[in-house]
Amino acid sequence: PEIYENYFADAMMHEYGLDLTADPQPNFIPFPYVHGAAFGGGPNWHTIIATMNCGGFAALLFTFNATCSIIIVRKIEKSNISEASHRLHLALLRALIIQFSVPVVLCVIPFFLLIGLPITGLSFNLTGNVLGLMVSFFPVVDPICMILAYSK
Repeated sequence: PEIYENYFADAMMHEYGLDLTADPQPNFIPFPYVHGAAFGGGPNWHTIIATMNCGGFAALLFTFNATCSIIIVRKIEKSNISEASHRLHLALLRALIIQFSVPVVLCVIPFFLLIGLPITGLSFNLTGNVLGLMVSFFPVVDPICMILAYSK
């Protein structure tokens, strides 16, 4: 069977009236940061505030995780445990930090960039493709990072 190159073109034309085969391609932003003319124009504060709330909540969680990691390291340093147990605890903490960091770098940050970049009003043609590719790298990169962490 023949592979249809632009299989979303029909759906985008039917649902949104966007011709993806046009030259230049339309700059379609799926997040309504600005009201259309039918809604009076101007910023869509509901969408902007909801986006900021999600970003603020994520920042709060990252801060909490970093604070807990620092507290754990300090407790391990002050504890009277054997050297082997000390190394084991630090290795497990390193593994936990890697297990937290890899999804943040490859999934969370690209997602927030995909949501946040349209608010700048700039055209970012292939950026969405690159950020989507980063998300697809996560299942491969995560175990590699864990193997490298355990090998040290």
